Amino acid sequence: MAKAGFKQTAEDVTLDLFDRLTRIAGEESNVASALRFASRMIRKRSSMDAVRRYMDEPWMKRLLECQEEVARCGAIPYYLNQYRGQETSFWLNIPRWIWENRASFRVGRSLDIGCAYGTLALFCRRTFECETYCLDMMTSREIETLTKKNGMSFVVSNIELDRFPWDLRFDLMTFTEVLEHLNFNPLPTLRKIREHLDDAGRLYLSTPDAAQWGRIKGCPSSWRDLPYPEKGQPLTGGHIYQYSKDELFQLVDESGFEVDKFDYAPGAGAQHLNVCLKKA
Repeated sequence: MAKAGFKQTAEDVTLDLFDRLTRIAGEESNVASALRFASRMIRKRSSMDAVRRYMDEPWMKRLLECQEEVARCGAIPYYLNQYRGQETSFWLNIPRWIWENRASFRVGRSLDIGCAYGTLALFCRRTFECETYCLDMMTSREIETLTKKNGMSFVVSNIELDRFPWDLRFDLMTFTEVLEHLNFNPLPTLRKIREHLDDAGRLYLSTPDAAQWGRIKGCPSSWRDLPYPEKGQPLTGGHIYQYSKDELFQLVDESGFEVDKFDYAPGAGAQHLNVCLKKA
């Protein structure tokens, strides 16, 4: 036991030292990049341990069942060989929070914005037996098969540029691993989402923590400097802007939300910010 305790302490000390040296070296330096890479390797080794400790929890068993259903719908090798094992670590707290609220929080209609492979959409569908809607910029045979098989609605739409696809309000929305991909200033998009959240509803959001992931090379110095959504502008894939906790909380406040719950998720080598939001 003493050895295990020492190992954990040694990891903490090492990571703290790397973080301090990164700040001293400067976010954009080659030294900082090397230190962040080393930190991710250490954290990646321990992140799955954080996931495994929940394996016997009923919500995790339900989540694993949903992942198996996604896999049976013909998921691509990337999901089967890599992403399936990583996605839970990005938003680990969110299905737990959803499960904990199931007895006291009525959900008649849920929406997954940026649904990707559909894991969390299916989790909500199975947990609440609710009407479930899915939205993403891209389609695939896998997500179309999953949504059709499970009676869920799916549309291809750009949440930043297009009108909201449904004239509905939702009791529960998930918006996981999407914020960092937005090409434009996120305020109009989050305010649009808020308009379609029920007054008593909850929005669950996850995004990489810039404190560990670092900034995107060439990105603006602040999310406020991102251009406002405008059709006809060139769109870029990948991560556009990664947020610190303080920045995320500023954005949440200015969008008309308030934080109901917050925690860190371990991520695959660097932590992610998990929040449950309600209307302010």
